Amino acid sequence: MVPTALTVAPLLLAAVLAVAGLAKLRSPGTGASSLRSLGVPRALAIPTVAAAHPWVEVTLALLLTLGTGVLGVLSAGASLALVLTYLWLVIQVLRRGDDVDCDCFGAFGPARVTAATAVRNGWYVVLACLSIWAYRADVGPRNALQRMDGNEWWWLAATAAAGLTVILTVGGPDPGRASSPGFVDEAELEDYLRTPTPAVPVTLSDGSVRSLRDLSATRPQVLLFVSTTCGLCTTVIDQTPAWRAALPMLDVRLAYIVPPPSGADGDEWTIYDPERWAYDTLGIEGTPSAVALGADGQLAGGPVAGPDNVTRFIADLVAELGHLVVNLDRDSDGPLDALPRGHRQTY
Repeated sequence: MVPTALTVAPLLLAAVLAVAGLAKLRSPGTGASSLRSLGVPRALAIPTVAAAHPWVEVTLALLLTLGTGVLGVLSAGASLALVLTYLWLVIQVLRRGDDVDCDCFGAFGPARVTAATAVRNGWYVVLACLSIWAYRADVGPRNALQRMDGNEWWWLAATAAAGLTVILTVGGPDPGRASSPGFVDEAELEDYLRTPTPAVPVTLSDGSVRSLRDLSATRPQVLLFVSTTCGLCTTVIDQTPAWRAALPMLDVRLAYIVPPPSGADGDEWTIYDPERWAYDTLGIEGTPSAVALGADGQLAGGPVAGPDNVTRFIADLVAELGHLVVNLDRDSDGPLDALPRGHRQTY
């Protein structure tokens, strides 16, 4: 006898694909770079494929939920091929030892590829196999719902409630808000504890090594932690020149955890942290992230993570300091060697 509990497998897999697809649609423009970072052949890692990718995931999610018979089996088989491809790409990244952010769930969950990612994708493969079994046994979601009696409906409702509880519990904060002290209400400003800027070494673009504390001793710094293998970082990297122009009283620097490959663009404002000393000491949780260092030797704000939060972080800085930009040249020796004291705790 085929267990009716198999009905849950395609529903779970559909939920995963729907979340992944919708998350990618919320972060347009990062798909192609994410595919390249995972090692997808260049011929496939193109904007057209990247644009179609989330729609494929959403379509498969719908077919897994509503399909029956042969259509259900084919949709489960296509889903199995997709998640097997994801698993293979993750394993290849781990074998190469690359530091890659997969952006598998877009802005909902930018995360570095680790062994846990492989385990997670392996579980998706199991769900896809169970989904094929469910449809071949004619216990796909649509058919099962039509045959359920009152007791089985309660069983399905309890399963849905359990899934909703997990999502609400571990789904994370609203992507539009930062969970760090980077964005706090006025009533909470006093709760932000400023800490000394760590005296950890970073490498400048000319190959010299300086500590973060020395680097910020004469001019406040805004460090934008990014990675060449992070699709979500594209937005931050592209906006950096405009942010530098809008904040000439600060040094707005791109900080790479691993130096970019040979031939990548770099400038005098780029720093590298290949040993991850600054990354770990500052408590950076992923890329892209931003943190502000005051010229008084203490953190001035952040860290915040995610492209939306980084953009808002910079926008708040511009709003607070924009009035100081008038007639100020980046290389001037003016008195603006620190963030305004009245606003340091805002970020």
